[in-house]
Amino acid sequence: AVAGSILGDDTPLTLTTSKTGAPAISPKFTSFTALSDAIVEARINIGFHLRTSCALGQSTTYAIAGQIMRSSLLPTPGSGVINLALRGRTGAGADTLIAGFVVGAGSRQVLIRGVGPTLATYGVSGVIADPKIVVFDGAGRIVAENDNWFSNPTTSAAALTAAGSKVGAFPLAVNSLDAAVLTTLVPGAYTVHLTGAANTAGVALIEAYEVP
Repeated sequence: AVAGSILGDDTPLTLTTSKTGAPAISPKFTSFTALSDAIVEARINIGFHLRTSCALGQSTTYAIAGQIMRSSLLPTPGSGVINLALRGRTGAGADTLIAGFVVGAGSRQVLIRGVGPTLATYGVSGVIADPKIVVFDGAGRIVAENDNWFSNPTTSAAALTAAGSKVGAFPLAVNSLDAAVLTTLVPGAYTVHLTGAANTAGVALIEAYEVP
């Protein structure tokens, strides 16, 4: 039940064992609920339990799992957002690629990137050659913007690289025309607008990370 809450109940799974002498079988299940139901049937069929006791045990443990999810596996109180990625085709005007996010309680240092050229090194075709990002707050005011990350006038390339490494982001190519900003945001709603220089179009990736 906990795994289903985190990964989605309809996640398919296969069971295997490394125990010596165990049957060489690998049962497959279409969901965590299907696995739970199969365990119930197995314990009834093998003669360990009556159906009533299995049904009671299943409902009780699902209730315990729900309580664990509500009380212990929630985000840390006061934590903000941030960890999002959005890939799509961007262009000028109404074709601008836009991603939105919300920062919760407390100011947060945030790394925001608009990636185009570096995507090509990962086999993505048709990338935008020179992405530019502009970050707006909920009132429509510009709070940060950048065209070329390696020549960012407000944050050094070394600081952007260090922040990317800290959050586990893939590295941007040296001297690439990808865009990135490292800034501190107060609680509120924000949008990131990604366009191309000279109204060019192509595939791009918007990323936003909370930097610990």
